[in-house]
Amino acid sequence: MKRLLIALFVTLSLGAFAQEQEIKQHFIEVVGSSKMEVAPDIAYFSLLLVDNPKENINVEKQEVEIAKVLKKYGVPSENLTIDKLSGIRQKVSFWGTKDVVNRKSYLLKLTNLAVSDKIIEELSSLKITSISLYKVENSQIETHKLTACELASKNAKEKAASFCKGMGVAALAPLAIYEQNLFVSGEENEYQPRLYMAKAMEDNAVGGEQEEPQQAFKNIVIKCTVRAKIEVK
Repeated sequence: MKRLLIALFVTLSLGAFAQEQEIKQHFIEVVGSSKMEVAPDIAYFSLLLVDNPKENINVEKQEVEIAKVLKKYGVPSENLTIDKLSGIRQKVSFWGTKDVVNRKSYLLKLTNLAVSDKIIEELSSLKITSISLYKVENSQIETHKLTACELASKNAKEKAASFCKGMGVAALAPLAIYEQNLFVSGEENEYQPRLYMAKAMEDNAVGGEQEEPQQAFKNIVIKCTVRAKIEVK
């Protein structure tokens, strides 16, 4: 019991000492922020392949043609991955007859966005059920994140200097700095899918010339917010 009381007394004494030191220490707290945009250099597309006997569309034949297109533009075969949940589905008609339908979903990764328009155009001509933009990335995103954090820290320093100048005090060394938020657009799949197959079918239906689909990739936005506690004198 005596040991417990001694330990409690020491803890309270240290806490009071720390509070006293903090009171004697003059500081200001500021929030620094940064926002930067970088162009994507990687794009992911979602491909859906479905058998359609009425249109003479066969998934296996489409897969062969897709491989030819990717090889033509130097896209590695490993950049096309299949969804593990894809497979053969059974379709039951209104009259109770059963048709076996082959249905597969793929994710295509393109790292040369200069030819992405041409690749998507040729894939659309294969009568793929749907092709949509899934997300975009930047291969140097981790480096850009560090840059955003550095800019946010500098912003906090500049704010502290302005406050101190206005109050007629001097800013000393930072006592602590905390990262409050680091946001990167695209990491939450905020990009809305854009269908290319529907556009191609519409152009063919009206008998007009099919325009080459134009990729308008959004820049990736990086935002960082930090909170800094800076000693003043």
